[in-house]
Amino acid sequence: MAGVEEPLVVGVDVGGSNVRVAPFQGLRRLGDPVVRATPRDPARVIPVIAGAVRSVVDEQASLGRRVRAVGVGFPGVVDVEQGVSISAGNLPGWTGGPVAAELSTALGLPVALENDVRAGGWGEVWAGAARRASSAVYVSIGTGVGGAVFLGGEAWYGAGFSAGEIGHMVLDASASQARCRCGQVGDAEPLLGGYGVEAMARPFAGRRVMATEVLEAGARGEGGFAEVRSRVVGYFAILLANVAAAFDPEVVVIGGGLGTHPAYPVEEGTARFEKTAPGWLKRTMRVARAELGPHSGITGAAVVALRRLGWERPSRREG
Repeated sequence: MAGVEEPLVVGVDVGGSNVRVAPFQGLRRLGDPVVRATPRDPARVIPVIAGAVRSVVDEQASLGRRVRAVGVGFPGVVDVEQGVSISAGNLPGWTGGPVAAELSTALGLPVALENDVRAGGWGEVWAGAARRASSAVYVSIGTGVGGAVFLGGEAWYGAGFSAGEIGHMVLDASASQARCRCGQVGDAEPLLGGYGVEAMARPFAGRRVMATEVLEAGARGEGGFAEVRSRVVGYFAILLANVAAAFDPEVVVIGGGLGTHPAYPVEEGTARFEKTAPGWLKRTMRVARAELGPHSGITGAAVVALRRLGWERPSRREG
């Protein structure tokens, strides 16, 4: 849409701890996000989001700018067609509901809803590490592990809006101590996510050690922590092999608070994958850390708002 002024939209990233809100002119973020604590009372979630968005809308209005739409990255399973939250395990007491409609009524603006991890993927596909790719898998590694799949520049949602749940791919069914919060044993989340890394280190430390500290100590070769890091490298390589076999994407983008941390062994795990996987499986896929870092999700929420207005992905030749 060359020559047409980029619309002003608001991106909202809803997490278990914080709600982050920022205005965007097209894909350009205008200043630092407004941050509000995510309420523990589920009845306060929508009012807190609406209040934070309204403060941003009002500020932009004071500058003579009109916000045209709002995009929201929301945790859990989301019906993007109806704008409904089906479930969100990391919002205590939350039972779902018509998030987009309620926010639209409160704000008087069009609101589009998306899963928070998939929103991070949208950010990287439109403006980050996957912007030149025709297919991509986004893997978010934080406390847990989430994912999203993009084919031909569009998200693949699956029959029940839960496609791309990379964290629940089983990597080691014999890992009896690695029980996921979903009930499975040996899937990616308890083997690669933050709480899993911390659990693996506890027998060596005798106390809780943060995942980043475990991985940093492991890189220095410190005792049991080195063993934990080695396990993470091996399981990360298996995850990449599974993703390559299932989707054959041009790029796998690693995001999330832990996945983008320098201590997380993305490069070592990728090297292990390239060393051990058969040639046909690895010949075209590259692995990259998220270029937008902590802003993938909020940028992706802005993308969702732009799409709501009918805007298309920038050319793969741009940027």
